[in-house]
Amino acid sequence: PGVCECNSEWTGDTCDIPVCIANCSSNGNCTSPGVCQCNDGWSGDNCDIPVCAVGCNSTNGYCNSPGDCICYKGWNGTLCNQCVPADGCCKCTCMHYQN
Repeated sequence: PGVCECNSEWTGDTCDIPVCIANCSSNGNCTSPGVCQCNDGWSGDNCDIPVCAVGCNSTNGYCNSPGDCICYKGWNGTLCNQCVPADGCCKCTCMHYQN
């Protein structure tokens, strides 16, 4: 008597707290069972995908944290949009590197 037994989608003393996978990766709020509302800078169903810097070239770079833009080999610049010629290359066209 007086004790709630919650189904798998809810938790808390009165079963009023929704359950989300991995607690929205601690980057958002669980708004209803299985639904995360991500904090600024995060995306994805579980808020586990960082949003890269605005303009970051996703072909040439990536991010590990919101607002980052980390360049793959052969690319440079704050948005990874500047090609770095291969060593010893003089007056040649930049080629795409393998990431």
